[in-house]
Amino acid sequence: MAKLTKLQVLEIQKAYGEGKTCMELAGAYGVSQPTISYHINPGLKQRSIERTKKMYGELTADQKKALTNSKKEYIKVYMRNRYKNDMEFRKKAIARQILYNNKNKEEIKQEVNI
Repeated sequence: MAKLTKLQVLEIQKAYGEGKTCMELAGAYGVSQPTISYHINPGLKQRSIERTKKMYGELTADQKKALTNSKKEYIKVYMRNRYKNDMEFRKKAIARQILYNNKNKEEIKQEVNI
């Protein structure tokens, strides 16, 4: 998934205010619908920040790092198993990778032509 810049977040908020749906905006910016909701709903964003502080606030830096690494490992194993066993998921992952590669090719072409 792509990360959004501050300018993109402002554009998303403006487009949402003009009537675009979260799903349309997610497709246009290459992110998930919950990501769009997170950025257009200040209450959701604030609750997420507070929940993170509550969960991680009392942990030491080493504990945070260990927890983050275990989450990353879990996600890696989960995604590997899902990719291996779920054909629809595999098709979508391949389609996303092709789209990502094509975007990168276009960006490289633009940089070369500059």
